[in-house]
Amino acid sequence: MKKTTKILVSVTVLAALILSIGAMSACGKQGDPSNETSGTEKTADTSVFNYEKNDLSVYYKLASLDILTNEAIIAKRDKMIADATVTAEGEKVQLTDGSMIEADYILYNADMTKTLESGNFTYTLAEEEPFAGLYSAIGSSIVTIGSARIVRTLTVPEIYGEEDGVVMSFTVRKYVYSLLTSDNYARPLEYYRNALLLNYNKSLTAAEKAVEKGDTVVASYKLVARAENSKYKIGDVLDSSENFSFTVGGGNTLADFDSAFIGRIEGDSFNNEMTLPEGYGGEYMSNLDVTFECTVKKVSKPLNDAAAKAMGYESLEDFNKKTDADARERYIYSTLSLSLLSSNSQYVSAPEAALFNYRDEQTYYQYYYLKYLVYYSSLTGTTTDVDTLAKALYGYDTADDYLVYYFNSDGLKQQAKSSVGDTLLLFCFIQAAGLDISDEEFTEKYADDTAVIMGYDDASSYYNMADVCYDVTEERALAILKTDYYRLKAEEYFIGIAGK
Repeated sequence: MKKTTKILVSVTVLAALILSIGAMSACGKQGDPSNETSGTEKTADTSVFNYEKNDLSVYYKLASLDILTNEAIIAKRDKMIADATVTAEGEKVQLTDGSMIEADYILYNADMTKTLESGNFTYTLAEEEPFAGLYSAIGSSIVTIGSARIVRTLTVPEIYGEEDGVVMSFTVRKYVYSLLTSDNYARPLEYYRNALLLNYNKSLTAAEKAVEKGDTVVASYKLVARAENSKYKIGDVLDSSENFSFTVGGGNTLADFDSAFIGRIEGDSFNNEMTLPEGYGGEYMSNLDVTFECTVKKVSKPLNDAAAKAMGYESLEDFNKKTDADARERYIYSTLSLSLLSSNSQYVSAPEAALFNYRDEQTYYQYYYLKYLVYYSSLTGTTTDVDTLAKALYGYDTADDYLVYYFNSDGLKQQAKSSVGDTLLLFCFIQAAGLDISDEEFTEKYADDTAVIMGYDDASSYYNMADVCYDVTEERALAILKTDYYRLKAEEYFIGIAGK
């Protein structure tokens, strides 16, 4: 019996450019970051959209978009697959997730006295196995092309259920190194699913989105005292929020506050009277009679079986499987498209200010990485500081010494050139394709949706994260968010070429 499984051979080029959306991921406010400096000179906050008044041709000579044909992109993919293929007898290869093997096999009984079947298979490592237990048996082994490899730990196939065990001898004839790992498209996959869920929620009426357990709600509220004590008078506002986001039934809010939203729809305003529980808010708020004056601003349904079926999938499992395959294909096609564009364009130079700002920003992130390690250490009762961590992790006497070295390292300088160059290519393409828009139009029409796709409630939440985590101005955060929007528009453009 001959067995064949499908393989999705994939490539990734310019992975840092296309769909590596979200240069700043959510850090979570674990306490206010200190105002200490990173040990590098700070520069003015320069928007990534302000190089030479947006005349990006100064730095990139963009090839004609006519080269972006489906045939050209497929040809580039085939060439890269060919370059990653090993078939030479006797050559050793390291098996890695996402790589593909083509192999002949013979399946024996446990003591290898009887041949059960033989054939060949094509298998992408860590995906659906041609034989149960094959992946765990071969793991990240080194195999030799053309030499038989014995595997003795396979699960007995159902048709041979009477056997005590099975042994496989397989001989790899062809190996294709993975040019795409799950890490490459993990974020693109997340954002692709978020975009589908966003569109699903947009398709629902307010009544269809009536709040249920598990929904995400964004609400405004005022917490008003309706009793007096030694500190508060009736009518005093004790707390308030314009954009409070929570998951109904998630256990992160007061139970009486949470349950009052059940059945509400967007736009509903209501008062929720309760007595605050013992110990809530300190001695003056504990057991105080209060009113929460609430307005439901946004309701979002979660990704579950019901949502998946409403979007046309058989189940949540079916949704996850198919969107994973879709995201891979979209990522591959997008990276290939930009790679083709890049190889036919001429990179001239990058603005020194942009290179400096990139290095400064990355160094700043390194500093806050140390700061949050200090915080997480404190949760386990460990007392440490950034200098101690810099010495333990990197071998420098102080965090300042490490950050100065990091900022000036050749690796970061090269990374800056690559990243800034990639971004310039993206901007040039967006302009040439007629996809660029003003900041005003972006803010009015697309900023909130882009932020939602990235996992935030709205653009304001994204800007707040940027401020809290990285001390980044709203103007700078908007520029980064708009860059992510352009990456999404580029993907749509490239997928459109393929007619997908």
